[in-house]
Amino acid sequence: MASEVRAEFYLTSLEMTPDEMTKFLGILPTETWVIGDSVGRALLKRKENGWCLSTNDNTDLDLAKHVISLLDILVPKAEILREMSRKSHLEAEIDGVAYIDEEPPRIHFSQETLSKIVQLGAAVDIDIIMGGETTDFEGRAFFCLTGLEMTPDEITNFLGIRPTETWVIGDPIEGTFLKREENGWCLSTPLDTDLDLAKHVIPLLDQLLPKAEILREMSRKSHLEGRIRCVGVMKDQTPIITFEPEILSKIVQLGAILEIELTIEEVKTEEE
Repeated sequence: MASEVRAEFYLTSLEMTPDEMTKFLGILPTETWVIGDSVGRALLKRKENGWCLSTNDNTDLDLAKHVISLLDILVPKAEILREMSRKSHLEAEIDGVAYIDEEPPRIHFSQETLSKIVQLGAAVDIDIIMGGETTDFEGRAFFCLTGLEMTPDEITNFLGIRPTETWVIGDPIEGTFLKREENGWCLSTPLDTDLDLAKHVIPLLDQLLPKAEILREMSRKSHLEGRIRCVGVMKDQTPIITFEPEILSKIVQLGAILEIELTIEEVKTEEE
């Protein structure tokens, strides 16, 4: 089966009914449920009322495209959503769901997309469901600044933070015959088996947020691009990809985009 991806926007509440949510938003949901409804075919019962708007399963592996199609519908209702959340204690979440066989989804959220998600007050949760045989997980996170004007040493002097890695225009890209086309400055976390990608990102944010104003000024004057990048190798487990609104807001404060790059490591049999 080919890999398939979809995006969903959920509202859940103990107070507001799905019909009331629909009336306030003026948007017809894909699915709704009320407290006490069965969860799918399971014996579990729903503990909250829920309202869901989703895209169709699609073989386009670019998750951001699925999310953007929801944001185009929902962002005009952002003020209403925030008011509903304040009065009725609604929780909002954008879920990405990927059923993958051989190729993982592309997960790249631009600064504009992240800002719109923050406007909705939503968390982001991405579920990866894998087919085939696999064996473990390793991941890490990076914050990189790239640009044509500022050198890595200048970036270090402005930030007062020692980078994990730097490069300049013309340096070789490891493992290829290609050359770097921009200067780069990178801060990264160690490789770790923790499945929660947010936990890899948080140490970077803790270091960088006190420098957020300096970062934005550097980016504005020297056309630097900031990027938070999570990298994971999936073996027998898939990562937990959940970014709460607070974390997304901090990434937006840094003026960074968010990328998640996942690869699948196949299990070698004894015959191989």
